[in-house]
Amino acid sequence: MPIHALRRFLLSASTFQPIHAVLRSQGRSMAAVARLLGVDYLTFRSACYGLSRPSEIIRERTPALLGVELERLFTEDKLAEPKRSEAVATR
Repeated sequence: MPIHALRRFLLSASTFQPIHAVLRSQGRSMAAVARLLGVDYLTFRSACYGLSRPSEIIRERTPALLGVELERLFTEDKLAEPKRSEAVATR
């Protein structure tokens, strides 16, 4: 499978988080926001694409930076605490 087809498949399987639309409406890039937050770009991008839960730093710093409540940036399932089986699997 060509890399562009694989990328399209992976992104279609994920759920863009509301933060993605907020960043676009404010004219901000994910890379610039990641730098301002002090987090790795790939970590921030994964959270924005819904591939992973946002880290504690992202959850704490992003609302103040963007001026938007946390609940309006990420879906409820991504903000929920991981289930025990998920927490063990990530260790």
